[in-house]
Formats: sequence, structure tokens, C-alpha cells
Amino acid sequence: MAAPSGCASHPASLSRGKPASGSVQGLSASGGLRKATFGRACNLVSQHAFIMSQALRRGPVMNEGWFAKPVSIAVGFTGEIRNVSSARQAMIILDHHWPDEGTAKYVEARHSCLDVLHGTKAADIAREAFAAAAREARILVE
Repeated sequence: MAAPSGCASHPASLSRGKPASGSVQGLSASGGLRKATFGRACNLVSQHAFIMSQALRRGPVMNEGWFAKPVSIAVGFTGEIRNVSSARQAMIILDHHWPDEGTAKYVEARHSCLDVLHGTKAADIAREAFAAAAREARILVE
């Protein structure tokens, strides 16, 4: 995202010697006039660019968290067997298809999967926690 041409950090502004702040007027939510400066807009653009560059450097905020080996579980009334291959898939099962929410192992599995998705834990830790919760809920297919 490029900075506006009135921005002091924009190369074209530096070469032309334009000031960093000018003013524009616009309508606020209540209908009255408000003043916004190019300096504030430039600052927001610069902050956004910095945040995006940091996110790109670290990789995506949420990753899939692939398991080394899938966990097989039986879900639903018919006992349909599903192979859960990642922390993201485990979160979907925990949030939408879990028979016994609120147990200690369920909570531990959910927290472990979230940590994997945010990149603070290894996927194998979440896999083990998910398998333990599935065993406790009697849906693990061994």
C-alpha cells in the first residue's frame, strides 16, 4: 500500500518539498464537519505498512498445524469416522462436533490447538492433547 502523496515519508513528497501536513474537511458520523490532517493519514498508512511487513516476515498469523499422523475419531449419531490431520481441523471438531465439552482434557486440547495455530506450540503437542480428549470422550478410533 503506497503512502499518500502528501505524506512526508512518501518519496515524491520529499523530492518536491511538500509539507507533511495539510488539512481536509469531511463529515463525521454525526453529520458535523471534522478536520483530518494528511499527517495522521500518513501515520496510519505507515503503521499499517509496518504491521503488514512484520506479518509477512513472520509468516501467516494462523497456520494449519499439520499433524505427523492423523487422529481417527468417530463423530455424529452414525459414528462416521474422520481422520483429523491438523490443529485447524481439530479446532473445528472441538468447536462444532464434540460430544462432551467442558472437561479438563477438552479444554487442554482446545488451548493446545489454538497455541499451534498461533505458532507458539508444536503440532505434535496438540495432536497428543486432542487424542487424549478424544479417548476421554470415547470417540477415538484406535
